[in-house]
Order: sequence, then C-alpha cells, then structure tokens
Amino acid sequence: MAEKVDVQIYIQGKGPVHKLKVPLEGWDKNKIDLEIIMSKYRLRRLYAYSLTSGRGLELFFSPRNGLSLVSYSGKPGAIVRFDADPKASVWQLLGRISMCIVLLALVFLGTTNSQADWVLKVQELGGGRIAWLGCFLVMLVTQLAWKPFRSV
Repeated sequence: MAEKVDVQIYIQGKGPVHKLKVPLEGWDKNKIDLEIIMSKYRLRRLYAYSLTSGRGLELFFSPRNGLSLVSYSGKPGAIVRFDADPKASVWQLLGRISMCIVLLALVFLGTTNSQADWVLKVQELGGGRIAWLGCFLVMLVTQLAWKPFRSV
C-alpha cells in the first residue's frame, strides 16, 4: 500500500483552501503527482509554501509522467504545503476578447472615409490621431490578454 501525505493548497497565500491526502508515487514512492492536482483544482502554477516565509520556488512536474521533480520524505504526519495561482475563468477570457473586438471596430471606424456624422465628429475630435491611438490600445489590450494578472 502506498504511503499518503497530507497536502494543503493555499491560493495566493490565503487558506488552506484545499486539504487532501495524496499517495506518494514513482519508483521510490517519494514523488507527488502535481499534474493531477493542478488539473483537478484548476491551478496555473504551484509553488512551495511555508507558514513562516510564505511562497517559495515554483514547482515543476515531469512532462513524461506528471510527477514532481522534487522528492518528499513521506514521514508519518508530514504536511506538504503548496501555494498556487488559479487559472483565469472563462468570463475573464471572454471579456478580454470582446474588449479587443470593440477596440478593433473603433480603429476601423477611425480609419474609414465614412459619411456618417458621428464618425466624422469622432475623427475630427482625435485630430487625425485616432487611428494611432486605436492601434496603441489594441496592442495594450492584446498584451493584457496574453499575460496573467499579477497579484499585488
């Protein structure tokens, strides 16, 4: 029978949010399957965590089998603590994508020679720089869409 260790998962230093017992796996029975933990709890990254010093180094798993690259002792009563960053929700991604589409539409309207009065007023308000401003905003939003929000 495989030995099990207690695992506590903190989300950005708050928690423990999840408490579970995980079997030690691998050839020497001293590794934790991080890939399953990350997919089950929708986590983007895992870090070592200490109650006294906080978040430590990022933990990686083997792409071949999903087991951690760090070995654990598996002593009875041992508690392994992880700090994690959650994955972005579907609503956040949809919001970012819709904001990009709106900005692209504004850039298109700013560069057309349309005869609509409100389009001409917006073009005059920008003083001919509305297309450059729109391009800058599209680049900014694109960068924000691909980079995760960082916690303060």
